Amino acid sequence: MKGFSSVLFGTIARPASTFPKLVEDPRQNIHAGWLLAVLLGPWAIAVIIWVYLKAIPWVPTFIKIPDESYYFWEFVGALPVFLLPMVMVAGTIHLLSRFFTREKTMEEFLPPFLFALNVPFFLFAIHDIGYALICLSGVWTVEQFRSLITQPGLLMYINIFVGVGGFFWGLPLMALAIKAYYGLSLGKSWLLSLLCVPIFHIWVWVFFR
Repeated sequence: MKGFSSVLFGTIARPASTFPKLVEDPRQNIHAGWLLAVLLGPWAIAVIIWVYLKAIPWVPTFIKIPDESYYFWEFVGALPVFLLPMVMVAGTIHLLSRFFTREKTMEEFLPPFLFALNVPFFLFAIHDIGYALICLSGVWTVEQFRSLITQPGLLMYINIFVGVGGFFWGLPLMALAIKAYYGLSLGKSWLLSLLCVPIFHIWVWVFFR
């Protein structure tokens, strides 16, 4: 398989043919590392901007952290909060796959698992850093942005599209990643995707704002 960019765009535009190539690629762990940087880099910059602007979450939070320091602690704890559910959900998929096959390992499933999440998290990162840069430029104050995104209108609809669209786009990607790695039928792969992917999104939705 070619370089990282081919893997990244292939799993979005041609996932059915790209995931089987990815699981055979000896550089898949390197590609996964680059993907983490691509996904977390823009998000980290956005959170640093929110901390600098003294922003507070624009929707109620589940974690009892003072609003004024929420983004600081989100930045500090982001990596373990992101990696823990990734390992947990990938492990759940692996355990359930053992009803059908016992020839694979969870560790080797992590790279295709991560690439199956690239669309929802890419949408999340781009829309978050876009908002942060607009506020940093002074087009909106943080208070104006908070008012706009919590009222019915374009920003709220964009937010809904990013969350819902990313979730439903990620389901077939995960099914194809499972099929490619574990060699299961498409139906069984879809079943595991439907059972496990929502767990990951709920976890992230609880912790990230």
